Amino acid sequence: MLIRAGSRNGFPSKAMRAPSRPIPQVAQSPWASVQLATVVFAFSIVACTLPADLGIALATENGPVETLQALLLFALAAGVWFFRLRGEDALTTCSLTILLFAMGARELEWHKAWTGGNMLKPRFYLGPATPGAKLLAATVVLLLAIAAIYLLQRYLRGMWVGLRQRQPLAITAATFFVVLVLSRIVDKSHFGDAPDPSIVAARLIIEEMLELVLPLLVLLGAFQHNEACAELAVTRSVREAGAANG
Repeated sequence: MLIRAGSRNGFPSKAMRAPSRPIPQVAQSPWASVQLATVVFAFSIVACTLPADLGIALATENGPVETLQALLLFALAAGVWFFRLRGEDALTTCSLTILLFAMGARELEWHKAWTGGNMLKPRFYLGPATPGAKLLAATVVLLLAIAAIYLLQRYLRGMWVGLRQRQPLAITAATFFVVLVLSRIVDKSHFGDAPDPSIVAARLIIEEMLELVLPLLVLLGAFQHNEACAELAVTRSVREAGAANG
């Protein structure tokens, strides 16, 4: 991280490098998120060479990989309150917690256990579910929608500007959405209906590994956000000190 020392006239005159921390230094690479996603995807391709039975056992519903995804998402949902991103208000933290917890619950299909069906599909509300289950599902969906809309209206414009400037956090956010879409495409593909077990295993492994990238990208984005805020705070302090000395 570069810190510019102010001269007597208040203008930066000399650049100094502050001690860097290894993990944030790596995370501040503009393409860190793309590299992370690429490495995990490459690993998933290699994992496709495993015996079909083993691959299916690892990547099946509620299997080890999916359980790991859910645990990471639950940890992040709780961690945002302890980690508390610099400069973020309670509404942002609460919205992130709601969405991260919901992602973890969906991985374990808790939404179906709680309501008896898929609350994200319109046919659930037209089906035989009880009025209480439908009301609970509608309340949860409304809460998720409010959280998502709040985050989008607050950060979408800044993300677009950040992408044009190749800011690491903006690229990480964009990578998150791209990976999310790709995982949904793989999930909805018909390769899983193929009679060849190796094809079924490959589809499951790629889907679950793509979904595993998502909590890792959230963690990377948290490091990037905090590092950027810390650098901004140091820059402001140096400028204020330079102005006072001037």
